[in-house]
Amino acid sequence: MTNLYLRNLQLELTGFRKWCLGHYTSKKLGVIIFWVMLLNIVPIAGEIFSLLWQKIHKHSRQRFEQEFVIFEALNGVATLFYVFDAFVGLVAIGCRQYFHSHGNKIDFFVTTVAAGQAVFDIVIISAFRTDYPFEFIYALVTMSCIRLLRLIWVILSGIFISIMDEACSVIYNAYDFGTGFVIANEEIAKGATKLVEYEPSADLAQFTAENNIALALSYLEDIESKFPDVTCAWKTQRAAVYVLRDMKHAVEKMLDIYMLDETDAEMLLEDLSLKIQDILCAPKHMPAKTEVRHLLKNVPWIKDENVLDMIMDNCTICSYSDGDTVHESRTKQDDVKIIASGILQVSGVNDGSKDKSLPNTDSLWYFLKTGTFCEYLISPETLGILGYLLRSNSVTSTVCTKESQLMNVSYRTLEEAENRFGDLSFRMWRPIALQIAQFILEEEEVYEYWLEERIKIHLEEGIFPDLSDTKEFEVHEAIADMVLIQGNALDSETEVLYTGPTYIPSTVRKLYLIDDPASRPRVVMILLREEKYHSQTLMGWIKPKDISYKGLCLVHGIRRASLYGVEQLQEALGAHRSSFVQTLGEIFTKTKEGGILQSDASA
Repeated sequence: MTNLYLRNLQLELTGFRKWCLGHYTSKKLGVIIFWVMLLNIVPIAGEIFSLLWQKIHKHSRQRFEQEFVIFEALNGVATLFYVFDAFVGLVAIGCRQYFHSHGNKIDFFVTTVAAGQAVFDIVIISAFRTDYPFEFIYALVTMSCIRLLRLIWVILSGIFISIMDEACSVIYNAYDFGTGFVIANEEIAKGATKLVEYEPSADLAQFTAENNIALALSYLEDIESKFPDVTCAWKTQRAAVYVLRDMKHAVEKMLDIYMLDETDAEMLLEDLSLKIQDILCAPKHMPAKTEVRHLLKNVPWIKDENVLDMIMDNCTICSYSDGDTVHESRTKQDDVKIIASGILQVSGVNDGSKDKSLPNTDSLWYFLKTGTFCEYLISPETLGILGYLLRSNSVTSTVCTKESQLMNVSYRTLEEAENRFGDLSFRMWRPIALQIAQFILEEEEVYEYWLEERIKIHLEEGIFPDLSDTKEFEVHEAIADMVLIQGNALDSETEVLYTGPTYIPSTVRKLYLIDDPASRPRVVMILLREEKYHSQTLMGWIKPKDISYKGLCLVHGIRRASLYGVEQLQEALGAHRSSFVQTLGEIFTKTKEGGILQSDASA
């Protein structure tokens, strides 16, 4: 976290402070300071040895004083390095941030003593010339010995960090293995009936996988509660790796459309691969925030601090024991429950029927296949979101498989939050729609050879149209295909009826929404554009008439940016927020002079 803060600070600072920060974070300066501390032992040991030798053998006082002055001069040279290191640190990051580190506190104390010793040396030499009082010499030797505190701190902290890393690596690897084990068994539980034709064998494989998931999650939850620093490091590093892999995908996409030549692309991909390796080699522990408020910040539909404050003020926390039932199938839900700790088992049966409204399920595994299903949820998953959006009875039952704590947020509180701070429905619908769409696209022939990660990126760049008042919807040529999550839509040309959740192919260009807009549930749909096109990524429902398709072509769009500049292009397109690909294009295709690199290939 400290390294991340310093890197971000380096981007913000200019002038002399940036120069100081560059030296303060320099590995070369760190190595030099370490060797200065190590070599500083020589004059310190020399002073102590000379003083003892003088006391024992009563040698010439003049020779002793000459040796002592030489050793003090060497200490003075070392002091210059200490003062420089403290000075650039204080100037670069400021006093408050500098003294936030215990190591910096010790460094500053030693530097202050060393500087005081240097001043004391000058005063004594100027005042006495020769025959220095032994009381002053003892004081100077004592001040010299204080310098060893810095070296001792560096060595001990290094040893402690190494031991901690080794110990945490064992826990980290166990957590990593356990998570992989859960993911593997989830894939078995999801696809057992598709892969195994003999039904009893498929049921046995699914049952075994579900039991494995429950057992592994129990162990993982224990690790997370006992070693939050380790699991926080694991989650942070995995999230960073996921982002960097997204960036690699974007670079590969730009290479495919000839916006980068092979040399530049290889350089970027190699740099990203090195950064991923650095992240995987990072310390296996980091400070973790375990407060309830921090937990709620990871809930996707809590959009800002105002909503968070209202939920914190109005929620109630309930504890459940192993085996307790949270709610039964076919019952009405009156609140949304956020899992603070523990493990919950959500189970039900998908009878294969479809309606204009999605079933109120707390597990999206409902949409994987027909028949029985069982999913285990952990913190900070939420129960009752579809119940709040649809106001229908639940089709799943939930049971605690371990002691759990749930935060209950009433529907009334959520309604009041929406009245005061704006609509929450998009933030609630989006993660649900993306996950359902992921299941659907993975089964489509068009996406047969797409990696899971590529499908996720493709969906995240999708557009969510607001069809609340729409009867007919004409699909723009930039849109390749669609995923209908909820609602009924009729192909105006072939009269084929699509009922969500379902895939709508690229051949469909005009849709008729057959249900009455006044009484139907919200029609939820994701518009997926052709990969060669580029659009703004907007977080919200968008009226069809407000969807701008200007400048969608990625090739021509970036080439236009090379001619007119990114700011002028955004102003011309009315951009609200650039997509990831455009941002990457701005960052990675700039020359040292600030211009945009242009491809020789024609767009």
